[in-house]
Amino acid sequence: MRLKEIKFAGLLSVLLGVLFIILKQDVITISMCIIGALFIAAAIYDLVKKAYPFAIIKGVIGLSIIVFGWLFINLALFILAAIIIAFGLLQIVGIKAIADLCGTKQKIFIYAKPVIYILAGLCLLLNQWATMGFAFIFIGILLIISGIILLFEKR
Repeated sequence: MRLKEIKFAGLLSVLLGVLFIILKQDVITISMCIIGALFIAAAIYDLVKKAYPFAIIKGVIGLSIIVFGWLFINLALFILAAIIIAFGLLQIVGIKAIADLCGTKQKIFIYAKPVIYILAGLCLLLNQWATMGFAFIFIGILLIISGIILLFEKR
């Protein structure tokens, strides 16, 4: 990439990071509305082209995203939380044989990662809004750092 493109990507990354920090979950709502509107626009375009089956399918998808978007996201977050908790439990079961051979200090470090997975899954399961807010702030900070690195990169 040329230097101007790198600087532009860095600026966009910083702006996106600030949006993630300020808007948090509203980023998802805005994205769902935009994606739903794009599906509806594609459906209207297919109607003009007289491709009625595609128009109906795209229209239904667009309306579903706009109307039921948060329902789908909540369902996906519950599934993700269950997977994270199961992953942590499976790691504890797998580590048990190895941990019996270690000392107390090493056992703490061995079991820390699966316990963190389980706690993260429980936080996501029991308080989705706060967990998502934390995740968006963390992602925003990472995007800002990445953008600043790109802005000060020299080639």
